[in-house]
Amino acid sequence: RREAQEGPVACPPRLVAPKMRLAALLACAAALALRTTASLELRPLAGRFGLAAHGIVRGELNNATTRHALRAAFAASRGLLLVRGLEGLTREELVELSAIFGDVEFGPADGDYEKIVEGDARVHEFSTVPSSGVFKGRPGTKDTDWRYDSATGKPSWHTDQSFRSPRPLASAMYCLDTPPDGVGQTVFCSTAAALEDLPARTREKLSALSATHSYRQLGASFAQYAG
Repeated sequence: RREAQEGPVACPPRLVAPKMRLAALLACAAALALRTTASLELRPLAGRFGLAAHGIVRGELNNATTRHALRAAFAASRGLLLVRGLEGLTREELVELSAIFGDVEFGPADGDYEKIVEGDARVHEFSTVPSSGVFKGRPGTKDTDWRYDSATGKPSWHTDQSFRSPRPLASAMYCLDTPPDGVGQTVFCSTAAALEDLPARTREKLSALSATHSYRQLGASFAQYAG
C-alpha cells in the first residue's frame, strides 16, 4: 500500500556523501524518498550498506510522507537503517515506528533476562542474556577484529529468527542504557556485500549449496561456548 503519491520531488532529503564511492547508494535513497519533510537528512553509515536518518521528530511518526520516506530509506540501505534523535519514545510510539516497515509481531519472553513491556508482547525489554559470552570478541584481540573464530565460537554473528519460513523482515532495537567503555557493542555486517566480495568461482560453488538454519544448533552453540 502506498501512503504517499509519487510525483516530482518538492523537498528531497539532504544527502551528505563524504566519499564518492557512496554515490550509488545515496542516489538510490534520493530516488526512493520521493516526497518527504525538508528536515530529513540521510547519511551513509558505511561504504557498502547502511543509512542514518537525521531530523525525524516524534510528532512526525504519523506523517504519511515521513513514513513513506523511512520505508524508502530502509529499502535503499540494504538492510540497516539508523534513526537518530528519537529519545524518550513511549511503548506506543516504538510500536508506531516499527509498524512503518510492516506488521509488528507478538511473542513470548524467552527467559528471565527479558520482560514484556506494559503487557504488550510486541515490545520486549532485554538485559544481559545468559549466553552473552558467545557474543563477546576473542580474548587478546583488538576491538576492531570481528572475524569469527570456529575454535571459540566467538563472536556470534547471527540474524534473529533466521530459522523461520518466511523470515521476519527486520528487527527494531531501541537503546535505553548504553554500557560504559564500549562494552556490549552492537556490530552489523552485510552478508550481501560479503558475498559480492568473494571470488566468482567461490560464489558459483556456494550457489549450488543450501543451509539449514536450526534453533537446536544455536542452543548447542550456546551450551558449548557460553556455558
